[in-house]
Amino acid sequence: WYQRRVREAVVSTQSTGLAIQCTHRSAVSTFSLYYLLTAPQFHMLFLLISFYFTFPVRLLTASVRQVFKEIDVNEDKTISQSELSAWFNYQDIEYLKGNARDHFSMFDKNRDQSVSWDEYATIAFGSTHTETCNEVYNDKKPPEFYKLSNQVQEAIMSAVRRWRAAGGFSMTQEEFTGFTYPELFQHMRNTVVAEAYQTYDTNRDGKVSAHELLSKKIQTY
Repeated sequence: WYQRRVREAVVSTQSTGLAIQCTHRSAVSTFSLYYLLTAPQFHMLFLLISFYFTFPVRLLTASVRQVFKEIDVNEDKTISQSELSAWFNYQDIEYLKGNARDHFSMFDKNRDQSVSWDEYATIAFGSTHTETCNEVYNDKKPPEFYKLSNQVQEAIMSAVRRWRAAGGFSMTQEEFTGFTYPELFQHMRNTVVAEAYQTYDTNRDGKVSAHELLSKKIQTY
């Protein structure tokens, strides 16, 4: 579906400015609205496309030309599918990094440009569980830990594993981004795989069967 939409969006330049053509112009506004509501990383392009069909081109020429230049990497005055796909991917990553920066500021309560495990645990799991989270981080499981629900216990253990893999007890902005979105960093891939197994290996036998995978997928949907 995504690739079909990319093929449908044909972007070219003309002497009078930027012209954006689509197989169904009426679909552009709907498509733009959908992404505005569900995928913030696509805001820029589709907002501009929607505006193109709503407002005079002269009001948007400068902004659209700037975005066009960013997408048209080889500067051949046209945008290929690969360039558009690469731009989508870049915007997606930039959105995630920006989101991680916002979270970093939220967790950095003492404004020392780092987030400690104590700061994270206090906000993520509540101040009443901070001490318990700290003990779990230090490889101890106090009686209070076992009083928590299985879901909370697993969430704390998963956070501890990811936190250690991302950097350590106190994290920089970059390390915290790796903790928040481990799929963006090569050194966090093993953690992503471990968490996937944790999610799908429901009988905890160290393997993921087709039944477990399908059952989890059905629950997701």
